[in-house]
Amino acid sequence: MIIISRKVPFLVRMPSPYRLQQHTTTMYRIAIAIATVFTLAAANAASARELPWESATEHFSTEEINAIVRENSSASGTQIDDLASAMQVYEIENDLYLVNFNSRLLCGRGGCLYAMYHEDDRQLDRVFYNYLTATPRGVPLLEIDDREQNDLPCLTFNQLDPSLSQLNAITLCFDGEQYQQM
Repeated sequence: MIIISRKVPFLVRMPSPYRLQQHTTTMYRIAIAIATVFTLAAANAASARELPWESATEHFSTEEINAIVRENSSASGTQIDDLASAMQVYEIENDLYLVNFNSRLLCGRGGCLYAMYHEDDRQLDRVFYNYLTATPRGVPLLEIDDREQNDLPCLTFNQLDPSLSQLNAITLCFDGEQYQQM
């Protein structure tokens, strides 16, 4: 008598339900650990990328703050005081300041108004102003470029284009009077 053995390739030995549950639990724990690590790393990166905004009074006199408000808005009366008290400043480097008006009075569809001032011989010169959009969490609004032009650093603004749902990096360099797009 001849015995012919047939091997069925699709027949696989199934693990017991207990082993299957144990394996699933282990994989779940590993996934939670990985997600926790990435979440903590992202939170640390986000906090490291936040600009250290300070009160405008840390950098400018009351007269300078009021002059900045008047130069960048048509506010009057108590609106000037409201804008002046809400204003925040990020010192990019010595004598170069980014001003965040931090007020709905100066926001619109294109974002909120920001201005940049360079202090030269105790005189503040506005070298940039534009409406900027908020960036996604963890993406800095501003990055200082390694390049310099006319003794001031080139700057990259990260902007979210809502119509395209994409992030754009816009690099500006100082042309001697204003920051212009490269």
